[in-house]
Amino acid sequence: MLGDVAAVAVDSADRVYLFTRGGHPVIVLDCEGNILRTWGHGMFQHSHGLHIGADEAIYCTDDGDMVCANAAETSATIAPISGHFA
Repeated sequence: MLGDVAAVAVDSADRVYLFTRGGHPVIVLDCEGNILRTWGHGMFQHSHGLHIGADEAIYCTDDGDMVCANAAETSATIAPISGHFA
């Protein structure tokens, strides 16, 4: 399920976000390690970095598409900040 884990971030509610290179790009865990949800399917070519901002925005970098994006787990799209999608 995991594949390679490229990055890890923790939000203000102590949820752990794993940014992976497997079939489930973003895996969200509770502080006990239980899987809460997965998202980002088909959105990333090669996961690279992950950061959660002070405003809880989730920033993902993809070095396959050469893009930095603000990603919302409730959306089927991501908004490029820099770079472009093929």
